[in-house]
Amino acid sequence: IKEGQSKVLFMLNDLGQVIDVRLVSSQGQAIVDESCMDAIRGQNFGVVPDEIKAKGLIFGINFIFVNYYR
Repeated sequence: IKEGQSKVLFMLNDLGQVIDVRLVSSQGQAIVDESCMDAIRGQNFGVVPDEIKAKGLIFGINFIFVNYYR
């Protein structure tokens, strides 16, 4: 995996289930981007509290890949 990051937006319903996933920024390797989106698809984060719902049900996550050698 080369260095970079994939930025993914996802939308939840009121029950906390992921109902949509979108790639916002690519890491540069399609298989890595797809794997990042797959990590979010189908997840259930539990019932969304009202104070969170008031701010919206679209969230973002950055998957960061660094070259790390020991």
